[in-house]
Amino acid sequence: MVFSIPLTAYDNGGQFISIWITPATVCLAIKLENNFQYLKDNYIPILTGLISGVLIHTALILALCLLVSFNGDLFATLYPKSITTAIAVGVSESLGGIESLTVAVVVFTGILGAAIAPGLFKLMKINDPVAQGIALGSGAHAMGTTKAIEMGEVQGAMSSLSIVVTGITVVLISPVAEILLNVFF
Repeated sequence: MVFSIPLTAYDNGGQFISIWITPATVCLAIKLENNFQYLKDNYIPILTGLISGVLIHTALILALCLLVSFNGDLFATLYPKSITTAIAVGVSESLGGIESLTVAVVVFTGILGAAIAPGLFKLMKINDPVAQGIALGSGAHAMGTTKAIEMGEVQGAMSSLSIVVTGITVVLISPVAEILLNVFF
């Protein structure tokens, strides 16, 4: 809108970037396959941690919104902040959130998570590569996965796994978020 670029022209330029999504996804899958033993050895703690993390995240966003007297639109906007943008926009839209603000919050969450995670791991003495990867992928989604890949092969594989599981879990419990919206807002 600022530069008066028509949507069709913007989409044509965006398709150049979109063609790289499939190869990037395949690369993440290869990392996961190469580190499948870590997943096999830790699948119960990984799934338990991710699912309980999403449930706790939902409760914390609800508590924050109630504490500072946000309305239901802002709850719906903030709820999907820790999943990848493509999924977050759909979840926000289905709950009645503000999609453009959701995108900004998702990007901010990813940047902040990727920036502070290494220092936080050091401070909290979290040295396990599986835990680091799961934390980065579930909390800071794609940007966290980029940082996880920089940190190591295992971290990158676990982070890419957690993006998928966290996204699916948020989508699956979004009907619960909708019930919370109707009850509290």
